[in-house]
Amino acid sequence: MNCLGYGESACCCGWPEDRHRRAPVFGQRALTSAATKNGTAGLTVPPAKAQRDVSTKKGGGKTPSARTLCAPYQSPFMGWLTGMAGLNWGMVKVATALFVFLGGFAIMVLEIIGARYLAKDFGGSFYVWISQIGVILIAMALGYAIGGALADRFQRARFLAGPLALAGLFTLLIPNFTPRLLDAIVMRHPADAEIPAIWVKLDPVLGSALVFFLPCFVLAVISPYMIRVAARRIERVGTISGLVYAASTGGSIAGVFASGYVFIDYMTISAIFRATGVLTLFLAAMSLAMDAWLGADGEGKSRERRGS
Repeated sequence: MNCLGYGESACCCGWPEDRHRRAPVFGQRALTSAATKNGTAGLTVPPAKAQRDVSTKKGGGKTPSARTLCAPYQSPFMGWLTGMAGLNWGMVKVATALFVFLGGFAIMVLEIIGARYLAKDFGGSFYVWISQIGVILIAMALGYAIGGALADRFQRARFLAGPLALAGLFTLLIPNFTPRLLDAIVMRHPADAEIPAIWVKLDPVLGSALVFFLPCFVLAVISPYMIRVAARRIERVGTISGLVYAASTGGSIAGVFASGYVFIDYMTISAIFRATGVLTLFLAAMSLAMDAWLGADGEGKSRERRGS
């Protein structure tokens, strides 16, 4: 008799009772495949037998029910894979949080130290701070909007490597080439004439845009892009979005205090820019590593959507 009592070849999954416990089954898919192969996939189990929980042996003992015997068997290997899947999801969240944290940190360092950098050419007036804050906010707004659109198009973290590498090199070289740009903005006004009031306000805007718009725009792309890449299933979008916003804001807070309380006291402005450029280059390399980790799943889902 087999596990349901229908005879040697009529088991619900195609395996006789004496082999049922030793069947190399790794999940419900394998059971379905075995049943199809043995021609028993359409077998209907009588309700009385299907609902039976235990049957009595001759000695009064209990034997497992049909439902227990036919339940899919999960090997220790599959259990290990299941555990690793949960571990990987946790590590994905940690890597994503670290990635956007460092991006937010770099933006705020450029904003705070950038205002100090512009002061040597435009003075430390209120207009310099307004210009710097306004330009950085414009760069962030555009980065968020364009980053989301790019994420929907490319869906691979490696796309960020190129723009981040460009922004890193640009930031690394700020002390080398931007003084001439800022001098050109200031020196275009005649030395013997007073600078018009409108240019007193707008010159810092031009200087801030030329020096800091590009790197801050690229760094702002990270947050919406990583939401799209890391949230591989729709039920995780809320979790990833909240994580990205929190980590990015936390990085920005850390960047503000680190710039004002640590970097200014112990580093030159040129060294701060070079360190921020190296950090941005590190983010470019990190995006390649994250793509190797997350890319296979996203690519498979992308193929499925294109095929449907």
